[in-house]
Amino acid sequence: MADFEYESLLDRARDKIPADISERARWTLPEPDIMIEGNQTIIRNFSELISKMDRDANHVYQYLLGELGTSGTKESNRVMFKGRIPPKRIRGRIVNYVKAFILCNQCNAPDTHFVKEDRTTLMKCQACGATRPIRL
Repeated sequence: MADFEYESLLDRARDKIPADISERARWTLPEPDIMIEGNQTIIRNFSELISKMDRDANHVYQYLLGELGTSGTKESNRVMFKGRIPPKRIRGRIVNYVKAFILCNQCNAPDTHFVKEDRTTLMKCQACGATRPIRL
């Protein structure tokens, strides 16, 4: 049996980790593709955002409508809001949604899901096991 030094084995293991895993966050949300057309603001890649979020599309849509204070329509892969809404404002609301309904407030992991207990909806983290009540 060969005598290996711990540090040399650790360095060798670190060298074998792919750069895209070690250098950036494990979970990233794609940039929203926002377009203003006339008196409507459109998120063209809404379905892509939803699939990465792993949340109910209607919940995200209703949240955005409430936060932006407008009405709109939801199609298969895009969402249209009435009015000319600055893209920076929409991006900010999406970030707020991620913080409130996706990321665990204990370990910051995106591995969460909603659990219904009695009349309370809880967000449960699969990474650390933390739970917290949320308002849907």
